[in-house]
Amino acid sequence: KPLKIILMSATIDPELFQEYFPDAEGTPAGVTEVPGRSYPVQKQFLDEFVAEVIGASGPIAKRVLAEDKVKDYLSAELQPPALLALYEDAGVTRPSSQVKRREEDMEVPWSLVALTITHVIKNSEEGHVLVFLPGWEEISGVQKTLLESSMGINYKSRDYAIHCLHSSIPVAEQQVIFEPPPAGQRRIILSTNIAETSVTIPDVVYVVDTGRIKESRYNPDKRISAIVTAPVGKSNLNQRAGRAGRHRPGEYYGLLSRARADALHTHQTVEMKRVDLSNVVMHIKALNFPGVTVEEVLASTIEPPPVERVEAAIDSLQMVG
Repeated sequence: KPLKIILMSATIDPELFQEYFPDAEGTPAGVTEVPGRSYPVQKQFLDEFVAEVIGASGPIAKRVLAEDKVKDYLSAELQPPALLALYEDAGVTRPSSQVKRREEDMEVPWSLVALTITHVIKNSEEGHVLVFLPGWEEISGVQKTLLESSMGINYKSRDYAIHCLHSSIPVAEQQVIFEPPPAGQRRIILSTNIAETSVTIPDVVYVVDTGRIKESRYNPDKRISAIVTAPVGKSNLNQRAGRAGRHRPGEYYGLLSRARADALHTHQTVEMKRVDLSNVVMHIKALNFPGVTVEEVLASTIEPPPVERVEAAIDSLQMVG
């Protein structure tokens, strides 16, 4: 019987797979699209809502804008005229110059995330808030800022519950998020990309998104692997925004400028192009394909890694014997 391979994903690039799996006559594989049933989500990006957030926050905004992390972040995301106007209106000393840093070097300012969450809560009466953060450091930082800093809302009261979604959190603790909350209580869920596709949290109406993710990157020249904070792809942004429209019309607040969002790649960089391939090479050798070299196997993958990355992995393995 002919083998059938069925791939399912909400963020897949269908053309890539259609062309990779043609039939015997060379016709690309078929695609079945199942339309979503989500409600409309209103999208807003940092340059479109930050002035309103700062203007409505009074003295709290002054304290937040004075932080070096926030200055660096806003300098990288906003155009100079908008940046200067923002600081002048708040009565805070403006940043001295436009900061130019690599995307992975930019730190997510916890207080700006917390201020955006507070703005959403203050301007709505019900519905939970789902916040996408790159990793545990940012999750715990935002949680601490909400609970300990004066953001104008007492998040320790019974009216609010702050939950964390991360692979290191015990399952029993995470399970609470899927149970109905006490009447009148609003939830703020601080999560990694686990909430992007893996789980659906009931009654989420608002999404606050940093547009970043923790990613493993390998430098073949230095032979060093590192976990960096990298931008997500456009498909990830759309998927995250869609979390707000599962049960009713929702709102999405992206903590990146619209220009940066438009400039993102459609999809995230495929893992094989950014990690150390030594482990992959060893697996291929163990499979022992007859008459086929490791280089040929990797060259025939759907998105082949650069040849020099494969050579570097083989050299590294030969070096250690």
